[in-house]
Order: sequence, then structure tokens, then C-alpha cells
Amino acid sequence: MATIRNKQYLLAGSQLNDQQPNIGEYMKDSLVRDAYAFAHELFREKSYGFYPYIVHLNQVAETVYEVSNGHTSTQRLAEELAGALLHDAVEDFPDKVSLGDIEAQFGHRVRCIVELSSDATEPGVRKSTSWRKRKEAYLERLGQSPMIDPWAEDNGLLASSLVVNAADKLCNLRSTIRNLALSRKLDDKSGWRTLLNYDEGQITKGAEVQAGDLPHQQEDAFLDGFNGDWESRHWYDTQIHEIYQQLAPAVSDPRFYNLEDQYGQELQRLEKLLQERTADVPGRG
Repeated sequence: MATIRNKQYLLAGSQLNDQQPNIGEYMKDSLVRDAYAFAHELFREKSYGFYPYIVHLNQVAETVYEVSNGHTSTQRLAEELAGALLHDAVEDFPDKVSLGDIEAQFGHRVRCIVELSSDATEPGVRKSTSWRKRKEAYLERLGQSPMIDPWAEDNGLLASSLVVNAADKLCNLRSTIRNLALSRKLDDKSGWRTLLNYDEGQITKGAEVQAGDLPHQQEDAFLDGFNGDWESRHWYDTQIHEIYQQLAPAVSDPRFYNLEDQYGQELQRLEKLLQERTADVPGRG
């Protein structure tokens, strides 16, 4: 069961904190510190699945930090961490924050990092555009990023932007896996499943049902946190991985190779979970 205690979110064995990210000395850097403060205030009323959105932003920053050990300069990593903390600002709050605002406050490189992780910034595409059309436009731009300025003229900027992008997508994929596993977790002793209710940011223990009686709608709710049905999510995750594989030769940064490899492994893990889920429930598939 997921519990909330002292702002620590315990989900499927993971401990997630909505306090400052665990990124070592970099929280002393003014750029990173200002980005964290900006993001914390902007996202303070928004949730990411079961927990406050800042938890996700922290996870992305921590993933960039962990994969960067010894592979980049101090200034470049500070810009990447700031971009990681701000990567959803423009996409989620287009009426409050623009790419120009990001550049004015955090600099050109951070703006470019945020831009490559933001959909609904393509010409003619808005947040109100259908999920599928937004993602199709975004995937096309992501795939063409090595040929689009400013990334085309600066391979280091392209690498920084893609490292943050891959860290975000990896965290999203792991969240989907965690939620699916949590929704289907069996009590080893009793063979009963505990349903979890999510309402207004709170998680409470719901009804217990026998393994074969878990409502399909309850399971699907754990996959719908990113909008759209599962088939759409699977299509998007697979497309992202294919694009990463295509982009890898153009990015001279071992961190991106590392993240792309992890993403591929997690995608296989998710597909295995879904196969088990389909086989476990008669009539699904």
C-alpha cells in the first residue's frame, strides 16, 4: 500500500521526496537554486499521478545528475539541471510562462533545453490540440532536432537538450511501470489485491478484492495518468525510443547512450507487464 508520511511518498518500494532534489553541491549554484524556486512555486498546485509535480521535476534533475558523473563541465551541468527542473514549465503553463521568459531569467541554453522537451510549441499547435496531433508534431521536431537551429549549430547544446529530454522520458516510463505494478500487486499471504483510491492528491486504501476480480477500470486508471488510452501511450513510448536510436549517432555524449539504453530496457519491462496483465484477465487483449 502507498502511504504518505512527512512529505515522503512511498510507492512500490520507492521513496520520493518533494523537497530539494538530491543533486549534491549543485543546489548551491544560483542558476539551479533559482530554477528550483521558480518550478516549486509554478507547480505547487499540480500533481503528477499520485504525488506533487515537483517530485517528478526533482527526479528528472536527479537522473541527469546521476548519469553525468565526470562527463561534463560544472557550468554545463548546472544549465542542464536548471533545464530539467523547468522542462515542463512552458508546456504546462503556456499562459503564465513563455520560452522568452525562460531565456530572460535563465539564459539561452536553458531555454533551448526546455524547448526541446516541450510539445505544443510547434507552429499551429496549441495545448488544446488533440493529444495525438500534439505528439505527432512533437515527435517530428524531436527527430529533426540535429538539423534545426539552434541545436544544428551546437552539438553540445543538442547533447544537453537530449540528455534532459531522455531523463524526463525515462522517469515518465518508470512512473507508468510503477503505477501498473502497484495497481496489480498481490499480497503474497492472502492472494488479495488492495485497490488504491486517488482523490485530490491523497491516496487511501480502498476495497480488497480477489485476484481475478480486479476491475478493469481500476487498472486502466493507473495507465491514464498521461492522457489517452494505453495503445496511444505504447505508440508514443515506442516512437520515442526509435527516435533516440536514430539520434544516437549524431550525439557525441555517453550520457545519452546510457539513458537511451535504460529507456529500451524499461520499455521491454513495461511490455512484459502488459502481456502478463492481458493473460491474467480473461477477455483482455
